[in-house]
Amino acid sequence: MSAQTRRFAVVASVLIAAGGAGEALADGQPAPKPGERKSFVACPMVRNTYVPCWLAEHEGELYYLGVQGDLNAEFYPPQLGHKALIEGTVSDGPRICGGIVLEPVHVSVLPELTPSCNTILPDEGHASPPYHRTPGPSNSEREERADRGPDLPSRPPAEGVTFVVPFEFDVGERLYSRDSRIVTMAARYARDVGASRIKVTGYTGGALLSSGELLKERAVIGELRARNIETMLRHAGISADALEVEWREAEAPDGIDDHLTRRAEIVVMP
Repeated sequence: MSAQTRRFAVVASVLIAAGGAGEALADGQPAPKPGERKSFVACPMVRNTYVPCWLAEHEGELYYLGVQGDLNAEFYPPQLGHKALIEGTVSDGPRICGGIVLEPVHVSVLPELTPSCNTILPDEGHASPPYHRTPGPSNSEREERADRGPDLPSRPPAEGVTFVVPFEFDVGERLYSRDSRIVTMAARYARDVGASRIKVTGYTGGALLSSGELLKERAVIGELRARNIETMLRHAGISADALEVEWREAEAPDGIDDHLTRRAEIVVMP
């Protein structure tokens, strides 16, 4: 029996034994309870439904991560050929694509190439997951409204207005389009209010896994994030003289919303 066939067999036994969160697994262990937080590193798998869905296996259980959507979707899918850091909360809803739903879920693709992460599951009769396409190029008014972002004060308070830019685990040079828009909004706001100073702080964070293992980002990541944001702001027309750039360690990961530690902050001062 090949390794991939054995994996299919394991997944099949899990699906037969557990119909949803809170039921017993095949080995008699209780299934995860709704509201339970999960943080683990695993090879993502894609199920070959009409609209492909992404899953991951952890401790004998299969978890649904999200659907293969477009670049503007809230969920950015992982990649085959790489492990992923998966952080989410067990939902009380029905399974999707055979997996217990993690919602919300945050998935970071780890940079190291892992050729063994190449599992494609057959659809096995599973329906395509629910999916709503995001606004396309013809929806210019909606896209423009999204680019404007939330309502902001016409004049920043003394402590400034903070824009938080999230990053994937151990990544400092790359931003998804939805996150680069935050930098664009910050630059536009700074120009509109005639800000005298913009403070950029890059943070180095981590992740506390469900196993108790602590994953730390590279020490240089905070600086890379800060410098990346600085460059983007300069390209957006912000003067170097107005920029103050620093980097530091984030708060210690505790297994709860650790994705928030992996970030940069832009503070637009009056």
